[in-house]
Amino acid sequence: MSDETWKAVVGHEGIYEVSDQGRVKRIAPGSGTHPGRILSPMVDYKGYLYVRIGGRMNRIHRLVAAAFFGPSDMLVRHLDGNPLNNSVSNVRYGTPLENSADRIEHGRHRRNGRLERTQCRYGHEYTPDNTIIRRQVGKRPYRGCRECRRFMKANIRLRKREQASQG
Repeated sequence: MSDETWKAVVGHEGIYEVSDQGRVKRIAPGSGTHPGRILSPMVDYKGYLYVRIGGRMNRIHRLVAAAFFGPSDMLVRHLDGNPLNNSVSNVRYGTPLENSADRIEHGRHRRNGRLERTQCRYGHEYTPDNTIIRRQVGKRPYRGCRECRRFMKANIRLRKREQASQG
């Protein structure tokens, strides 16, 4: 395993650091904090990882780009199209045109207000046999993955059986 390079988070120098692998840690002691602890990232509604620093949501790819390339008003691009990969080798600053070209290339663009992806978020192909059109009252129809749905239902059945055997 390679050594991680850590740099100060811009705006929070001396308190937080971000690594070239996209991990964030606190380095300064404080009330109820643990210096050296890696912060647990969360996923926002667009699929990007973020951490809370100073009471605000900070997307990790922006923290990495600012620390390793310097602050900028430009957009931060994911070169492989994966918003969960925040390593320094995968993020670059770019123009809105470059970002749009990346989204089209990686199948993460919107066409006519709907996502035109070829796979679900877990990598299952959207084929006619594996796709279900789901509808909710007052909302647009959306595609669902039958394989993910089968897996979810199997997990629910398994949990119910475990609860019944324990209680």
